[in-house]
Amino acid sequence: LNLRGVVERPENSNNTAVILFHGFLSDRNEGLLASVSQDLVEHGFTTVRFDFDGCGQSDGDFSKMTVSAEISDAIEILNYVRKMKGIDHIYLVGHSQGGIVVSMLAGYYHDVIDRVALLAPAATLKDDAQRGTCMGVTYDALHVPDSITIHGTKIGGRYLRMAQTLPIYEVASQFIGPMLTVHGSKDKVVSPIASSRYAERCADCRLRTISGAGHSFDGEYRAKAVEI
Repeated sequence: LNLRGVVERPENSNNTAVILFHGFLSDRNEGLLASVSQDLVEHGFTTVRFDFDGCGQSDGDFSKMTVSAEISDAIEILNYVRKMKGIDHIYLVGHSQGGIVVSMLAGYYHDVIDRVALLAPAATLKDDAQRGTCMGVTYDALHVPDSITIHGTKIGGRYLRMAQTLPIYEVASQFIGPMLTVHGSKDKVVSPIASSRYAERCADCRLRTISGAGHSFDGEYRAKAVEI
């Protein structure tokens, strides 16, 4: 599969690249990540944004998407960035499900990644899968269907099955470098407890809560999330 994305490199760039990972049912151009990328570039960072397979302009079939498949995509992008000239340090930023991918990628590649930032990481998807619910759609968690439909998009049963046993925090805790997790107090998609668990289980994780903000840090909360 071909993964498509964009590299933004400022004229007076430092030697650090930041890879940004989008969330569930989204793509690399989602507003939050685009805003974060723009701010980073203005501060001298090289940024890399791409579409997971089955999303945006990348090849693939979204109905076959799983978190593990997205981690595999992320590894390919990480290896691409590792070969870029003039890059000595790599940071990761992920929103929602992209936050899970970031945290687990950092755990697997703890000797490669320098810093990590999670924006409303959707680690409660494991709890949801064990209960049999996904974005408000319910199903029998003990007899997982071959697929469900969310907002007109087909989600494969393999995604739901694998989500039930994802070792999210176990893998993420292997990363001992600086980690930041930012969550809105009024996030109705992912409970703030997801970020609290990272703060509890990861060696150097700082938790910042934005009072009143929702899952995508829209409106007046966007600038605050980007600043943090």
